Amino acid sequence: MKTTNSYKINHETKTITITKSFATACSIINSKEYREFTSFKKDYPDYEVVRRTAKVKAKKQTHSGLTFNFMEKYLNTLENSAAAVKELEAVKAYYKGSPSYYAKVKNWFLTNHSDYENVEIVA
Repeated sequence: MKTTNSYKINHETKTITITKSFATACSIINSKEYREFTSFKKDYPDYEVVRRTAKVKAKKQTHSGLTFNFMEKYLNTLENSAAAVKELEAVKAYYKGSPSYYAKVKNWFLTNHSDYENVEIVA
């Protein structure tokens, strides 16, 4: 099986799977992608050409509305709210400027306060 980032030739299933960007690029005559596409269509005329699709995780859990403002409002509902908010600010300060800043703070929040969905926050 020949594999690149743009296309994959599968000899077992007799398919040529191409990406959206490769399909767009091979529509330009005399481009590198056009020459590659015509070459493997000539070499494998009975192979079916299919577009690659994204793999979607069905059970992916999303946390819609989980903003820094929401996190702070939630922490203010806890018994020891002052310490919890102070800890959130410390985590935000620690990760400030790093790649995936929000994701790291969100991960900390979800690890320590996974029950946040059970509390109703008034805006």
